[in-house]
Amino acid sequence: MRPRSAAPLRNIRRAFTPICLSKSSAAGTNIPLWPVRSRLAQRALKGRIVKFILVDQLISHEPGKRLVMAKNVTMAEEYLADHFPGFPVLPGVMMLEAAVQTAAWLVRQHSNFAHSLIVLKEARGVKYSSFVAPGQTLLMAADAIEITQTHSSFKIKGTVGTATAIQARLELAHVNLTQTDPALAPIDQLSINAQRERWQIFTQRQTPALAAPAPAQAAAG
Repeated sequence: MRPRSAAPLRNIRRAFTPICLSKSSAAGTNIPLWPVRSRLAQRALKGRIVKFILVDQLISHEPGKRLVMAKNVTMAEEYLADHFPGFPVLPGVMMLEAAVQTAAWLVRQHSNFAHSLIVLKEARGVKYSSFVAPGQTLLMAADAIEITQTHSSFKIKGTVGTATAIQARLELAHVNLTQTDPALAPIDQLSINAQRERWQIFTQRQTPALAAPAPAQAAAG
């Protein structure tokens, strides 16, 4: 039997060739930059791939110092069916992601969107104190301790009404894909353009009526 040509397979591989080595790390961090495949990256940045957006509203903003955003939890979120059956609540990992996203927006605005990726480097003193159920709003406050060109640190506090839901200290790393490969500049720019567009939507729909949490008092780590 004659072997099947390998050409179609080579064409598929070529179409999705990694443009960033998985063993590469962000400069100055231990954070791996996993394979970035151009077509998938562009689809994701253009909103064609489902992604978690864990903050819905901008509540208040002190540039370079403090940002408060809101996550409105609804029964429409499918993961609530499994977390937990008969007792739906926002998963703790998603509370933490909402905190990371809030802090990242403060960094982006402060640095004039200089980095395409703002990623979690370390979380310390994470403490969960109450549940967030459908119909409730999680207010997430990020108070900057330090913001530099390459990293930042924050105290975060999430509340539901008068109850504290989460507290922590976060360290974020600020990364551009061009740090590993200059050819990735178009992907960086796509990401930054999408972030600028979303920030503009947040500012257009700012909702200052909700009471913002008091400054976070996270446990030292």
